[in-house]
Amino acid sequence: MATHWVRWIAPRNPLLTVDRLRGIEVEGCSWSPRGAPSDTVDGIRTPLTSRAQKLCNFIGSVIGCTPRMCSERSSEIHQNPLGLWFWNQFSRGQAGMCLIDPAYQQALVDACRQRGIPIVFDEVFTGFWRLGALSGAQILQREPDIAAYGKLLTGGALPMAATLSSEEVFRAFLGQGRSDALLHGHSYTAYPAGCAAANAALALYESLSATNTRVFDHILIDSVRQLSTKPGIGGVTAIGSVLAVHLAPLSTTEMAAPSALASRLSQVIQFVRHRHQIYLRPLGTTVYALTAPARTPPERAASIVRALADALEHAAEDATDSRFVSPSLAPIV
Repeated sequence: MATHWVRWIAPRNPLLTVDRLRGIEVEGCSWSPRGAPSDTVDGIRTPLTSRAQKLCNFIGSVIGCTPRMCSERSSEIHQNPLGLWFWNQFSRGQAGMCLIDPAYQQALVDACRQRGIPIVFDEVFTGFWRLGALSGAQILQREPDIAAYGKLLTGGALPMAATLSSEEVFRAFLGQGRSDALLHGHSYTAYPAGCAAANAALALYESLSATNTRVFDHILIDSVRQLSTKPGIGGVTAIGSVLAVHLAPLSTTEMAAPSALASRLSQVIQFVRHRHQIYLRPLGTTVYALTAPARTPPERAASIVRALADALEHAAEDATDSRFVSPSLAPIV
């Protein structure tokens, strides 16, 4: 078997600079300050739009050829930039709870498929109704070669992980000898307690649908939209059981000293914990809440939104500098 070398994609690669989403409808929502809706895109439940097709052409030009396409042009093998593509679908959790343009990801999957580049979906955060759909793949209407699951696999009760693959990938490592196998295993795989919790969670998920799991972007959409009208808000992102509020500088002090903005975020979290007994999580200048898909009662989820609104107003009063209040803030999603 021939050996082909591939290079890592640098963080500044152009593929990683075009996927920020200013707004999304149908499966997720985001709002700019003062309640004005951000730009919206469709394409989640429909075929690729002309914009997505243009993205596909652009992405293809960046990806270049692969060993499969260049088998008859060995001199060009060194131009192959990708061995596989590994990503989170639709939502970047640890990157600030921002949404990713679904048309961009559809185009990227299609461009990789045309070039024989394997696709790996990280469904650890997005899987099992977290985003108001069974998986991120279901939202994108694209299937991966490999998918990794965890977290809600057991309903969050115990650590458990599972990796799924296509038949083609599975058979590539099927053989009689150790040298044929993919010698990989998760730290928490196939142990009795984890399997029992996973079976119970999976049985519950069979009865779920978008109707009862789209909490913040459907059931509570009006209340969530009102959060974007609060002072010092750079944007609000809501999808499924995820609600994220992105803070923006409210005063000259916060503009000059990031620590002042961090202090306001900390004040919001502490206020909600002590006053409402609700635990929120910070992520940079973002504060976010997660509910259990279809298990957190709607009234409890609504109380989270109310508590956030109360805390944001309280923290803004303390942070406001009379010398400057930003009249317009760019949306952050």
